[in-house]
Amino acid sequence: MSGVGDYRNILIFHPGAIGDVVLGTSVAAALHHSFPKARIVYMTHPVVSELVACCTGVQDTLAYRKDIGLVAQRGELLGTGADLIVDLAGSFKSGLLTLMAGARVLSYRKQPPGATPKQHAVENFLATLKPLSLKPPAAIFPTLTPPDNQIEAVRGMLRAAGAGEGTLVGLVPGVGAFRPHRAWISDGWAFLAQAVRGFEGCVPVLVGGQDETVLCQAISGESQGDCVNMAGSLSLVETAALLKLCRVVVSGDTGPAHIAVGVGTRVVGLYGPTFPDRSGPYGCNDLLVDRSADCKCHDLKFCNAIGAPEPGPGQCMRQLMLEEIIAKLVLVLGPLK
Repeated sequence: MSGVGDYRNILIFHPGAIGDVVLGTSVAAALHHSFPKARIVYMTHPVVSELVACCTGVQDTLAYRKDIGLVAQRGELLGTGADLIVDLAGSFKSGLLTLMAGARVLSYRKQPPGATPKQHAVENFLATLKPLSLKPPAAIFPTLTPPDNQIEAVRGMLRAAGAGEGTLVGLVPGVGAFRPHRAWISDGWAFLAQAVRGFEGCVPVLVGGQDETVLCQAISGESQGDCVNMAGSLSLVETAALLKLCRVVVSGDTGPAHIAVGVGTRVVGLYGPTFPDRSGPYGCNDLLVDRSADCKCHDLKFCNAIGAPEPGPGQCMRQLMLEEIIAKLVLVLGPLK
């Protein structure tokens, strides 16, 4: 069995969702901290690769192509020549891919849903490295550093959109189409955008992908022009750059919340159908607005409360009050002017 300091070519296998992969970059950072001379390759979905390329210690990314056969996938994985494979997928298929790989394999084991106390996904991912007995870095995040040219490009976009030189507060109203009950009400976001203007020099910026364009346009209209709408206009790395430029971000349980943590920005997390102890913005417990204890729809795709609209924000998320969110923003931004 290889000892600490022997690994020179490490492969992290992690074809996951954007938020999960960002949380998984903690593993790359921990490995780089302990094996600074090792080449670390991160194999993930092509759409996430450009973001992972911004991760500290990752020398290269490899696109996971699910449209090719298992044998071809395994050939690409083995072609990296890795002497250590960290399988963060932890699935039956990933086990087959890494079987007889000619390298040491460490496989992620997800904590069961009902287990207590709940282990945050970051800690769960890092536990995969436990057999190596590594000394973790003093701070896990930030792990992502968007290129300077991308940051400057986003600054230019913001100026063109009317953001000026104010303090940016990111607002992430979308949560994706598959778990709509994780969202907060759209009217709430419009009022929040107006409230952010009450903090000295602060500019609310709507953040989201192509799927959130219509939602953010509606919120921008309802806020009567009080926010800058960047939804649907940025690449994934540009989104990371924008989130890095923000002083604080308000978001539900979705990818941009974890990207914000990845670039070192504080997050006010809005939680209900999911447990922040497991999937909250890492290191931001003091900024949580949490109704998860009241939710009856954990692990479901829609809210099943009587009278709750479907699809849309869950009943517990509708209980989140604007005043609670503003109180959390005060902790970062100071008092309202």
